Amino acid sequence: MIAVRGWTEELLSSQEYDLMFRMLAAGSHVLFDTKIISYNRERVSGSITKSDPAGKWRRFIHLRERIYDHLLGNNMINEERENSFNKIMFDSIRILYKYDQKEAIRLHNLYMKKIKVIEPTLSTSKKYLSVYNLFGFKVAEMASRIVNPPKDTIH
Repeated sequence: MIAVRGWTEELLSSQEYDLMFRMLAAGSHVLFDTKIISYNRERVSGSITKSDPAGKWRRFIHLRERIYDHLLGNNMINEERENSFNKIMFDSIRILYKYDQKEAIRLHNLYMKKIKVIEPTLSTSKKYLSVYNLFGFKVAEMASRIVNPPKDTIH
């Protein structure tokens, strides 16, 4: 913890993932405990992630970019990690599209254009991918919003 300068209080979200990544990048070993203990304390001013969902998803994606770049730079990318990264990025960019279409399209063009095959996930169905493969990201997102109008819930 000391070597990576601990928790980054300035981050508005993903602090725990940022800390874990910095520790792993510094050569630390991280143990995962399957027992979930979580305490959420909402500030009087409200939740940061609920008040700025676009920012939350941009930060989420940026951290995954840093993780991927680290793995790539250290020759730690294999097919499984590549596929996992592609799925996470695709689903995250799709969520970001709801809040910031321009940035989602930019990120899609940056990361997803070179991907030949995107596999279905819990968030991305085979039907969605059929429309995506025929007409592209923007049309698939517009069609998805027509078929499944967004709820007022925040991711």
